Amino acid sequence: MSETVDTEALDHLSESYRPAGPDDVETLVRIAVDHAARIAGDRGADLLLRREMAYTEDQLRTRLAAAIDDPDALLLVGTYSGVVFGYVLAIFERLDDGEMLARVEQLVVEPDAREVGIGETIMNAVVDEARSRGCLGIDALALPGDRETKNFFESFGLKARQLVVHRSLSES
Repeated sequence: MSETVDTEALDHLSESYRPAGPDDVETLVRIAVDHAARIAGDRGADLLLRREMAYTEDQLRTRLAAAIDDPDALLLVGTYSGVVFGYVLAIFERLDDGEMLARVEQLVVEPDAREVGIGETIMNAVVDEARSRGCLGIDALALPGDRETKNFFESFGLKARQLVVHRSLSES
């Protein structure tokens, strides 16, 4: 991690967000790669990293750059005192019945910046955008046993609507 937040020293400053731009992509790739390294080995993470987050750095770079101009995507950076410490990528998906669903594909805030409100700020922006688009709801993923993430999403009214169960057949 290149930046560390001293929350006591920065109490007078505020968290904020803005749409991501092309100049943010490298920072977002670094944040995502650091996050993937942190969760590797957590329950459920190995398959998540091979499926939902199965991308090379170049693929991620391309995906994030494309999301900037995608009308069905919302890519925001969360900042503190103007420095990017996190981001959210939400996808707006039209369901077969014509209704819209917002899916939080990625929401990552660097660990040292998690207590200053960056995640809440960018998640509130997703909720507002989903409402303005008439979405019927918002989906997001949390790994089993990751109470911090589960509690975070529950604070926005998200509740489990589906459980995916898995049995590994590889020998460990």
